[in-house]
Amino acid sequence: MQSGSNAGLFAINDGTIKNVTVKDASVTVSTQGGVISGVNKENGVISNCTVSDSIVAGTFTAKYSTSYRYWLNDGYQVGGIVGLNKGTVSQCINSNTDVRGWLEVGGIVGHNDGVVSQCASSGDINSTNSGIASNAQVNRMKWAAQSAYVWNGECAYGRAGGIAGYNGGEISDVFVSGSQDNEFVDIAGWNSVGGLCGKNEGSIKNAYSVGTKFTIPAHGSTFVFPSDSSYSGTYTWTSDVYVHPMTASQEKGTTENSFYAEIVNGSIPAQATKEGKRGNEKTIDEMKEDGIYKDAGWDFDNVWKIDPNTKLPTLQFIPVECKHANTEVVGAKDATCTEDGYTGDTVCKDCGEVIAKGDVIPATGHVWGEWVETKKATCTEAGEATRTCSKCGATETKEIPATGHHDDDKDGKCDGCGKDMQDLCDHVWGEWVETKKATCTEAGEKTRTCSKCGKTETEVIPAKGHNIEVVGKKDATCEEPGYTGDEVCKDCGATVSKGEVIPAKGHNTEVVGKKDATCEDEGYTGDEVCKDCGKVVSKGEKVPAKGHNDANGDGKCDDCGKDIGGGNHDHDSSDSHKGFAGFMNWLTRLLILVRHLLNMV
Repeated sequence: MQSGSNAGLFAINDGTIKNVTVKDASVTVSTQGGVISGVNKENGVISNCTVSDSIVAGTFTAKYSTSYRYWLNDGYQVGGIVGLNKGTVSQCINSNTDVRGWLEVGGIVGHNDGVVSQCASSGDINSTNSGIASNAQVNRMKWAAQSAYVWNGECAYGRAGGIAGYNGGEISDVFVSGSQDNEFVDIAGWNSVGGLCGKNEGSIKNAYSVGTKFTIPAHGSTFVFPSDSSYSGTYTWTSDVYVHPMTASQEKGTTENSFYAEIVNGSIPAQATKEGKRGNEKTIDEMKEDGIYKDAGWDFDNVWKIDPNTKLPTLQFIPVECKHANTEVVGAKDATCTEDGYTGDTVCKDCGEVIAKGDVIPATGHVWGEWVETKKATCTEAGEATRTCSKCGATETKEIPATGHHDDDKDGKCDGCGKDMQDLCDHVWGEWVETKKATCTEAGEKTRTCSKCGKTETEVIPAKGHNIEVVGKKDATCEEPGYTGDEVCKDCGATVSKGEVIPAKGHNTEVVGKKDATCEDEGYTGDEVCKDCGKVVSKGEKVPAKGHNDANGDGKCDDCGKDIGGGNHDHDSSDSHKGFAGFMNWLTRLLILVRHLLNMV
C-alpha cells in the first residue's frame, strides 16, 4: 500500500468514505498515515470502516553529525484508521492492527482535531511483535540526549494511545480492549502513554479501557541500533514518564463518564507517574457490571449493548456472536415412580440461548411389596390390606370384602358371629303374594318368602279409599230451588255425604213497554219482565190521557200548546172543567204509584 506522507488507501479525504473493510495491509508512513486515509479534512467523513491484521509504521533513517549521532524513526501522526483527523470518524474498528511511529500514534487516529465516535480498538500501539523490519521500529534518538531513548529498538517517542495519540477535538462512545487472539493491547512509549489517549486537550466521554499492557523502559535499559550494532549502551532516566490506563497527559482536556480497569499486566518503571485522575478506576469484575455505565448515562437503547462473551459493553453496530463458552444445565429433574424426569436443557449462561434440549426420563413406576392385612374383615364389615413401594415409600390400600354370615356346620348359628342364621340370613325374597284384598275402607295384606331360609314377611296393603263422584247435582232457577248433589263411591256405591238444597234465585226484573200519557193519548206503566228467564212477572196498567189545560184562558193548552177553542169561554164552565180534569189526573197517578208499591212487596 502507499508509503510516505499522507499514506493510506486514500491519501486525503474531503468527502465520505464508508463501508470499507481492509485486511492484511501494510502501510509505511513518514508523516500522517493510516490504513484508510492519511488525512481526513474538515468536511471528511469516514464511517463503518474496519481494519484488521494489518500494520502501519514509520521508516528508519540513520543520521550523523560532529556533535551527535542519532537515528530517526519517521512516523508522525500515525493511526490505524487515519493519521490526521479534522472531520468525523464514526463506527470504525481497529482489530489486531499494529500501529507504530515516533509521535502521536493511536489505534484509530494519530492526531484528532475533529470528532471520533462509536469506535473500538484492539490493536497494538508500537508493539514489540514482529511483522516489519526492525529498522522501522526504532524511535527518534540523540546519542546521549536527555529526551529520547531506545529499548531493544522498539519504543515510541511519545503520545501513544489505544484510540488517539493526541486529542484536541471530541471523542465519545469508544473503547479499547484485548481481542480474541490477543488478551492485551500492548502500548509502548516513554512519555504520555495512555490506554485510550496519550495527550488530551479536548473532551473524552463515555469511554472505557481494559486489558492495556504498557511497555516502558526502566533505568539501565539496553539499547542497540539496528543499522549499526556497534552502537549500544544503556539509558538513564532524567525526567518522569506519564503513563495512565485512560489518558496520560491532560492539562486542558476533560474526561467524563469513563472507566478503566486496574492494570493487571505489563511493567511501568518506578519513575513513571499516573498524572491526575482520568475517569473511574474499577476492578475487571466491576467493569462487567452494566449498572455503572447506565448510572453514568450511557445510551443502551441506541449506542451500546453488552457483549455476552466478555460481559463488557460493546457498540451496537458491532456484530457479536456468542461463543457459548459458559453453559449450564437448567431444568434437570429426576424421574420418580409416577412422574417423568428431564435431563435438562443446556443453556448459555452468557446470552441465555438454549444450546441443546434435554430428554424426558420416563417415570420408573412403583416397586410394590407384599400386601399386609391392616384391618380384619368381619361378617358385616370389610377389612383392609396395604402395600408399600420400596423406592419412594408410597402406600396403596385395598379393601378386603366382608366374609358374610355362614353356617358351615349346619347348626343354625353363624360360624363367625354366633347369631341365629335366620335372623342373619342375607334373604333372597320371592315375589309379594296378596293374601287379603284391600277394600275402600279396610286394609289388605301381602306376604313374601325367603328362598334360602323360608322366613316369611308380611306387609299391610293400605285401604284404597272411596272413589268419589257427585250424583244428583241441579242448578237453582228463578223460581225453583237447586241441589249440590250427593258424593257417591263409584267402586262400592256408598253415599259418602248428602248434598244441600240451593234456594231459587228469584226473578231479576226490568220494566218493559212503559209509555207516558199525553193531553189526548193514554199512557202505560210498563210490564215487569225477568231479565234471566224472560217471564212477565206483572202486567202494567193504562194511564188515562191528561186532557188539555188552559189555566190562563188564552184558548191554547198550557201543556201541548194546541188550540182548544175561543178565548170567551164561560168562566164557571171552564173552571169546572179544569177542576175535574185535574182531579182525575191526580187520582190516576196515585193509583199507579200504589200498585207499583204493592208489586215491590
